[in-house]
Amino acid sequence: MTVDGPTPSPAPLLVDITTSAGTFTVTAGFEAHTGITVLFGPSGSGKSVTLATIAGLLRPTKGSIVLHGRTIADAEAGIHIKTQDRHLGMVTQHAALLPHRSPVENVGLALRTVGTSAQGAVDRRARREEAVRLLAETGAAHLAEANTTSLSGGERQRVALARALAGHPQLLLLDEPFSALDRVSRTRLRSLVRRLSDERQLPVLLVTHDLDDVEALADRIVEFEPGRTVGQRNVDPTRPAERRGSPRPTTSSSEPDRS
Repeated sequence: MTVDGPTPSPAPLLVDITTSAGTFTVTAGFEAHTGITVLFGPSGSGKSVTLATIAGLLRPTKGSIVLHGRTIADAEAGIHIKTQDRHLGMVTQHAALLPHRSPVENVGLALRTVGTSAQGAVDRRARREEAVRLLAETGAAHLAEANTTSLSGGERQRVALARALAGHPQLLLLDEPFSALDRVSRTRLRSLVRRLSDERQLPVLLVTHDLDDVEALADRIVEFEPGRTVGQRNVDPTRPAERRGSPRPTTSSSEPDRS
């Protein structure tokens, strides 16, 4: 008698697309599971175009994207779910915060209003409380009322991460989020992303061409060459903790401590 084991659950994200952006075309095929999947390859290979297609900012010319069993894009079937209805969070290299809004207001604006207009005051209070909680989760509660234009690069990315978590996203998209930061801030933000992914059991897609990001964070790697993916593989989970985003000791105290 044969006893079958449990049927493996499908990957939260299935990507099989071709996208054109101007004269550039990229073909990408991969899956992403809970944890951090790194899209790795040289600049200009199509990683960010692929991420933008998953986010709904670009439409694939061929193929489909399935997120948690729901088709969010299918070129042949004419399916294109709007970005705001895909239940995604996204952080880019430059955070893209509204400079005339405080950090808590930036996060609050990303939270959807629930209830009737008669509940507006309650909704505003609830949104603010939730925004403060999200800022605390990313280590930025003390920045809630700060002048957004005065924030350091690391502080801006912490606020951007809090904003990206608004609405309980099913997938977090990170497009070169550490590339503009100093070394100390990069290390701390990597540790934060690892913690958020682990604690929330959240699939994360990280675009990078930095091997340090791969070594520190990758649970799975999707390799890009110009215009296409060329492979995907899981990373050994027994690798040392310092290669999973834990802060590395620094030998200099001269670098800024604002992250």
